Amino acid sequence: MQGCRGCEAGSPQEKWLRADLAAHPSACTLAYWHKPLFSSGSAHGNDLTVKPLFQALFDNNADVVIGGHDHDYERFAPQTPDAAADPARGIREFVVGTGGKNHRPFVDPKPNSELRDATASVS
Repeated sequence: MQGCRGCEAGSPQEKWLRADLAAHPSACTLAYWHKPLFSSGSAHGNDLTVKPLFQALFDNNADVVIGGHDHDYERFAPQTPDAAADPARGIREFVVGTGGKNHRPFVDPKPNSELRDATASVS
């Protein structure tokens, strides 16, 4: 599986993210990128290549991560980068791959998945 190139721990992108988060502490941090760390989608599922970025956000108390890639909508309860529920300081992830393409079904829900919708309305 080809994932995020340059997202590994110690990469320039991961170092930049950590430095930027440290330089700009905030009460609410949202990040977004294409491939979600967690997804119950049948076409792609989890993408562990973005885990170092998710970890950097978790280490700096980020609140929300939004991804797409799987053509569906899914909301996860706050969790750690290792998928452990953490309502106190976990990151809530949303998969919002609902635009521009037919929606795809889900496979078995991943841990902490709260809501899934793969329906598409045709106008």
